[in-house]
Formats: sequence, structure tokens, C-alpha cells
Amino acid sequence: MHAHSSGEIPPASFRARAFPAVETYGFVFAWTGDPERADPALIPDLSRNDSPEWAAVRDYIYVKGNYQLLIDNLMDLTHTLYVHKTTLSGPGVNENALDVTVDGDVVHGERVMRNVDPSPIFRAALGINGKIDRWQIVEYHPPILAVAILAGKEPGTVENLDVPTHILYSLLTPETERTTHYFWSTVRCWAIDDPAVSKTYYDMTCVAFAEDVHIVEGQQRMIDDDPRGSALAYFSHDKAALEARRLLTRKIRAEAGVAMPALAT
Repeated sequence: MHAHSSGEIPPASFRARAFPAVETYGFVFAWTGDPERADPALIPDLSRNDSPEWAAVRDYIYVKGNYQLLIDNLMDLTHTLYVHKTTLSGPGVNENALDVTVDGDVVHGERVMRNVDPSPIFRAALGINGKIDRWQIVEYHPPILAVAILAGKEPGTVENLDVPTHILYSLLTPETERTTHYFWSTVRCWAIDDPAVSKTYYDMTCVAFAEDVHIVEGQQRMIDDDPRGSALAYFSHDKAALEARRLLTRKIRAEAGVAMPALAT
């Protein structure tokens, strides 16, 4: 080990690469591309995540799976019936189709379920056991943001969703082709000063996401172990997830200057 005078410039190997970064909405956003093209205006509006009028519970998960598998999971909420029986599951999902649209750079899916039993998280958080009208709205904002806007209302009180019961933000930062940093936050605009409600949301969300991670990591292992490298299969309930993959592929190809082939619909 050698001592250096305080005025000596350290060797280049001692330097760390720096990236433009913005801390906002309770997250840190880093631009890993050309620094000259860094544009804070591209950061999505997540202002509810640190608004005094909304309460948030947040956490982080390290996932041994590709980030696009997590996007698939978040854009297809029919999996809640099978994966999240003690937290997010509830009747009416399979019986009501997800209405999927693509508007510019956003994939939007909406499902309305009328006069159905509440999911366990609604029963626990809202203290209701009777029938509800229930909404599931999912949005994908490329490249890494998935939003779930969820609500349970007394049957017949509103025709269209007005104020959500809670909103889930999922930001999925790829580490490698097989690993992802998963940052999540659940926000609500009611009982914002009630720590018991916050604990209910935090505990049940952690349980549900641990179940998701178990599924996604299993998918990744199956993909890695497939000697044929088979293409992923999509079914009718995967429409929003498929549109999200198509949108992401278009943007990746456009950035790389590669023409996008026609895709069957």
C-alpha cells in the first residue's frame, strides 16, 4: 500500500462511472444511456407515491428472473385466482374479460366485476364482507413501470371508477438477463394516518409478491432448462401482457435502429 499526497490525482482505475440521476416521487431514477440524452421529463408521474394526501407502503425484492416475466405477471391479474388465494383472489375475474387498449406508449387494461365477493385484502383493509363492485385497471409504461389501479365499491354506487381503493406501482430494474431489482409501492387516499391499515397492506402485499416471485423464478428456471429454447406460449388472458411485450420490443428495436417485423394479431 502506498501513501499519496492530498493533491495527487488518483489513477483512472480508482474512478467510478457516473450516471445522471434524479431523486423524485420516493424513488431514484438513473439514466444509463448517453448522458446528453438524459431527460427528466421522461420520468413517469408517480406523484401520489410521496403526496401528503396519500399513504404509501413500500419495499424491494431481489428476483432471480427476467424483468419481462414480472411484467407478464403484473399485466395478467387472472393469476390472482390461483397464486394469491389468501390475499388478492376473488370471484368474477375469469368471468369478466379484460378490455385491452394501446394508446401511444401505454398499454391499458380494464376489468369491471359487478356484485362479487371481496378479495381477502379488501375484507381485511376495508372491513367489508358483503358484495362489492370491483375494478382492476392495469397499465404498462415502458420500459419498466407497471401500475395496478384497484377498487372495491358498494354495489351500484358508481357507474365508473372514481377514486381507487389503492394503487400499486411496480418498477422493475433489470440487473442481468436473469435477475431483476423489484421496487414496489402501494398507495391509498383513505385512512392515511392509520398504521393498522398500513400494516395490513404491507403484510398482505409482501405475502402476495413472495408468491409471484416463486412463480416467476420457477418460470425462469424452466426457460433456462429448456434445451429447445421454445417460444413462450400466450393464451386469451395474456392479451395485455402480450401487448406490453410488443410495445417494449418496438421501442428497443427503434432505439437500436432495427426495423420491426409485422406481428400477427
